[in-house]
Amino acid sequence: MGPHAARRLPADLLFPLVGRWVVLQNLSSADAAELASVWSPALFRNMLDWPDDRTVEGTRAYLRRLLRRPGIRAYVIRLRSNLAPAGITGLVDLRPVQRCGEVCCTLLLPPYRGGVVFPETMLLLLGLAFDDLRLPRVRWRTSVANLAARAALHKLGASVEAFQAAADVARDGRVHDTLVYRLLHSEWPTVRLRLQRRCGVAFPYPSFATQAAAPQAVTGGRRPPGAFTDPTTGPLPLPGG
Repeated sequence: MGPHAARRLPADLLFPLVGRWVVLQNLSSADAAELASVWSPALFRNMLDWPDDRTVEGTRAYLRRLLRRPGIRAYVIRLRSNLAPAGITGLVDLRPVQRCGEVCCTLLLPPYRGGVVFPETMLLLLGLAFDDLRLPRVRWRTSVANLAARAALHKLGASVEAFQAAADVARDGRVHDTLVYRLLHSEWPTVRLRLQRRCGVAFPYPSFATQAAAPQAVTGGRRPPGAFTDPTTGPLPLPGG
């Protein structure tokens, strides 16, 4: 089935997305207390929106604004070894008429930058977009000033599609020049192999519909207790770096 058969999946088939090192768990405002305890204002530099303060209520208000975006599928990025939060990410504009998903709101805590967390997060997220939702393209929008995001997208293999001067205005009135990156369905097999090598994964991931057929419980924050199991590899520690 080619990308022209783009479709939407029911929400209960989308979560959690389970990788070798990380798990993407459905984000909700109930995660506010846990996230408020681990992130800082510096994380939101070059972003268009951020929590008003470091309190649980300020974080909850930010998450609610994020979750009101049309068509968004937002996630907490968790380490598979202990389900500690490593950041957040999401796909937005998942509407049939749009035919394009946009990776949005990706924030990684500093200890998890430069290792396997970002590449495996993209491996899971892009697998959902291209393999399950059959989207023909995925894009990213980032501030020109966000050098770290630009370097990560370049290493990922995404291409610069457009430069948009003064395209976005942050909630404090600052104007951002924006770069739009894109990845096409036809480019995905090469990028997927590159990401698998970066993550030390030599086998294809199961489809998310298959994962949902044998659901695995998720713990972390205030979620119901449970444990992940993997008949092939078992629980794996997160590598350093």
